[in-house]
Amino acid sequence: AAITNPADIIKFILLDMGVPAAEIDSAGSFATAAAIYDGWGLAWNGALWYLRPREELLAKLLIQCHSTLQVTDKIGLYPLSKTSMATVAKAQIMREGKKGPSTLKKTATTKEASDSGYMAWQASGETQDEFHKILVPAKATKATPGGDVFEMFFVQDSQHAQKLASLALQRKLLKRGEVNYKGKGTLLALQPSDMITIFHADYGGTYAVMIDGIKIARGLIM
Repeated sequence: AAITNPADIIKFILLDMGVPAAEIDSAGSFATAAAIYDGWGLAWNGALWYLRPREELLAKLLIQCHSTLQVTDKIGLYPLSKTSMATVAKAQIMREGKKGPSTLKKTATTKEASDSGYMAWQASGETQDEFHKILVPAKATKATPGGDVFEMFFVQDSQHAQKLASLALQRKLLKRGEVNYKGKGTLLALQPSDMITIFHADYGGTYAVMIDGIKIARGLIM
């Protein structure tokens, strides 16, 4: 009941799920994330009253602290950032054969994206299942609401809840297209949810891309 930092609560839940303490990066990424949440003034207060699938519960908790889990030799917790983690230039993108065209393919989306969605949050002092449903913009407008509803059942500060919902909506709704390429092994440090910068006139100039998936092929091509 005395635990309010999201990093400590997520660690507590992972341990309760049966993850060995030695496999959680407590002194590293979890400690760093805890300090970041303290800097934001983000505190959680709530309880888990219903059975949920583990993947669903972790996903909902991570949205409520704008973070992701990375699994390497240990499980790490990392707040998401809009800062570019790498600039991907022409020399780092493979060709189709030695002299063939670049493997980078850019496809613009034709679907009209929603600009807003809903959040459901539980105000301090009220019952745990008494949610307030509010329409939240991804950026500034709320002209085309989508059907997304983000549950902020641990966040009782309305301002924090709205900001977290907006950040989640930005990543889900503000999609302008898709970029696919085969990259060299020098990019292996990148992770899903990282932001990168595509840089070269041949690829349409300079623009930001969010990684949503990585596959590592033979020869450390990703």
